[in-house]
Amino acid sequence: MHHAQDNAAIFPFGSPPVSFKTMAEAFSMKAFTAKSMAELETAVSQMFEAEGPTLLDVKIK
Repeated sequence: MHHAQDNAAIFPFGSPPVSFKTMAEAFSMKAFTAKSMAELETAVSQMFEAEGPTLLDVKIK
């Protein structure tokens, strides 16, 4: 365990970037990404229309 802790800092958080949309789709989930307020409104509407589990990845700065 000690050895694993020593090497934990080799890969900083967020590197490589994670595509949550792709990961959700790999589990047969509907997934949407919003990068603007307009896309967010559309994605939320699509989520409520979808059947089954959904994921919304929001990337608004």
